[in-house]
Amino acid sequence: MRKEHPMTRERRVNEALREENRFLNHALLFTEILAAGFFGAFLAVMGAAGWL
Repeated sequence: MRKEHPMTRERRVNEALREENRFLNHALLFTEILAAGFFGAFLAVMGAAGWL
């Protein structure tokens, strides 16, 4: 079996981490948008109830 060069292994690990980072950034953006929507709905309900 051929031994893998350390730089090749580091590049592969680095690309995997970069892909995971991309996924987490998208998940965070989705969560922020969802939270803003729920907060907007909450404010609308509070405003309709006359509590604002």
